[in-house]
Amino acid sequence: SAGTRSHETFASNMATVEKIDFGKLVPVDLIALVARNDPTLVNLKLNATLCAGEVTDIEAIQLAHALMGNTVLKKISLWGHSVTDFGIRSIADALKVNTTLLWLDLSENLINAEGGVAMAEALQINRSLQLLDLSWCKIGTAGALAMAKALSVNTALTELDLFNNDIETAGCVALAKVLELPSTAITRLHLANNNIGTAGLLALADALK
Repeated sequence: SAGTRSHETFASNMATVEKIDFGKLVPVDLIALVARNDPTLVNLKLNATLCAGEVTDIEAIQLAHALMGNTVLKKISLWGHSVTDFGIRSIADALKVNTTLLWLDLSENLINAEGGVAMAEALQINRSLQLLDLSWCKIGTAGALAMAKALSVNTALTELDLFNNDIETAGCVALAKVLELPSTAITRLHLANNNIGTAGLLALADALK
């Protein structure tokens, strides 16, 4: 149903990753552990339902700075907060440097086209991230076009969730063309609840033949 979150696609792939449960600590405490490169912290849960405080651009920028020097963190879940394009740009910059993060969930944040483009630019450089969840954001067609360009050269990302992102036909067609490339690593692309139209559906169908 509308508004219901479903992350089974991603969770099943990370079942063997070690994790540590910090309960409802405030985000800044968890970010400090990332900055210290704590070897016990490989799965960072900053979900809205788990945090004792809201994650805003300030915390996102702090996390990005910490992530630049971190070599052990494999998974970050940051869904359901108030991070805007401003904070996302910092996280994108961190992804250009970090080589160990595999899984990043930024869904249900205040990410628009600018943030989507910033993440796409990071994917042109990053060669480690395998799963990216931007569902329930608003990257729009401009963000989708940038993602398509990035995925044409990225050979690491296997799963991209763009559910409910105000993407129209042109963005869908561009992403569908990526699926036809022999070099693409994408195996799961989630585009439901977008305004992709008949042409977008046909492009996806052709790509999957």
